[in-house]
Amino acid sequence: MQYLVSDYFATGEGRCVSILITQEKEKVEAAKQFLELFGDWYFQGAENLTHEEFWKKYHAYMPLYAKRLLEDVAGPPGMFNFYTQLYINFS
Repeated sequence: MQYLVSDYFATGEGRCVSILITQEKEKVEAAKQFLELFGDWYFQGAENLTHEEFWKKYHAYMPLYAKRLLEDVAGPPGMFNFYTQLYINFS
């Protein structure tokens, strides 16, 4: 399972969190998916996190149902692909 996250923020530009969780085995292929979904601007700052790192910092961005699937004792479904992007600007 690959956990890719870009957490971009700048004064006056707001904050944009882009998340891709995929069962892609190869990091390069997961990175290509991220690039296709979110574009090169957010790809620049994307990190490939471990499950623990992701869960500690970004689990709140996931819907409850998706969290439950990942936490299931039997393991995630045979195919699991989740992505989301949240943009906030308080300026």
